[in-house]
Amino acid sequence: MEKDFFDVFPHLKVKKELEELLDMVFVTKVSMNPGRTHLRVYIESSRWIHKKNIFALEDEIERQCFPGIPMTVTVVEKFHLSEQYTPENLMREYYDSLLLELNERSVVERNMLQNGEYSFEDGNILLLKMTDTIVAQGKRDSLTQYLTGVFEDRFHRPIEVRWCLKNLRTV
Repeated sequence: MEKDFFDVFPHLKVKKELEELLDMVFVTKVSMNPGRTHLRVYIESSRWIHKKNIFALEDEIERQCFPGIPMTVTVVEKFHLSEQYTPENLMREYYDSLLLELNERSVVERNMLQNGEYSFEDGNILLLKMTDTIVAQGKRDSLTQYLTGVFEDRFHRPIEVRWCLKNLRTV
């Protein structure tokens, strides 16, 4: 059963920009691990929210709802967007959020995406072009899983990732 965000967290105070975004957000589920150290808040919105705002929300819930208690809060977001948000448009709009999230997850994967080139083919095929290194080969599957997961789970836009690894040329 979904509820308006501020019905679930009525006393939470956030910055005006985030408050306006959260006015259109529904909480679909709240769960806690058995050790009571990790809270997950599942949200859905008809507008995408930059990852910096999601991170700020997690911090505010931890700080205001659990003062002095060791608690990790994770917000799991899903977006129901109009058809104008093709995978290519989403990548362009959400790119900074991807980099920010990847920075928390794996700096190597963030650097791979940031330093590589991307394009789309046939609407949902993401072509990633980057330098062929041992590190890139080792992280390729992980980055592929991350990107396909974000597009499918968060945006309901399945993509296929194809790699084009280019050789380093020595001068």
